[in-house]
Formats: sequence, structure tokens, C-alpha cells
Amino acid sequence: LPTALEAGSGCRFGNESGQCEDPGCRMTRSYEEVVRMEGIGKAFNGGLGERAYRDANVEYGVWTCLRDWNADEERDCLVQEHELACFRFDEVSKQFHYFGRNAELEL
Repeated sequence: LPTALEAGSGCRFGNESGQCEDPGCRMTRSYEEVVRMEGIGKAFNGGLGERAYRDANVEYGVWTCLRDWNADEERDCLVQEHELACFRFDEVSKQFHYFGRNAELEL
């Protein structure tokens, strides 16, 4: 696996999960805020199923995709207006970690 930021992809590989992560992409909404956004059609949540991942440091069992949550964070995540950016929720750290664009993940 590549271990550096892939040119033009916005992905960093070489992390423990082997999944795409954008080191500049963050989403600072709380889980409760994401649930409220779901009520107005700006967020979608679900279980990862076969994509679930767990090791000694992280536990990913659920995902959330959201749009139009924070212009600065969206820009850092390289998503366009109204485009869904997806995150996995780490049950250990209680934080969302970037997973990719829904157009690519098809969650």
C-alpha cells in the first residue's frame, strides 16, 4: 500500500485500516447534531455491516454521510456543495473519522 498522500486523490493510505483518509478532513458535529440533521434530510446513518472494522485502537460499526454542515470543513474534505461526505464513528474515541465521498462509497 502507498504510505503517503496520493497525488490529487486527497487520500492518505498506510494507516492501520488501509482505508482512504484525508488528513485535512474533519467534521466537528456531535452525534446528536448529526441525528438532528438527519431529520431535515442533510444526514444519513447506517451500519457498516461487512465494512465494519475493529482493532485495539478503533471500532467502526456505523457510518454517517452528511452535506451542507460547515463550509470550511466541507472545503477541507474536498466536497462540493450538496455533495455527501461520509464518516465512520469510532466507538473508542467517540469521534467521526473521514471515510470518503458517498459517490465513491455508495452507502
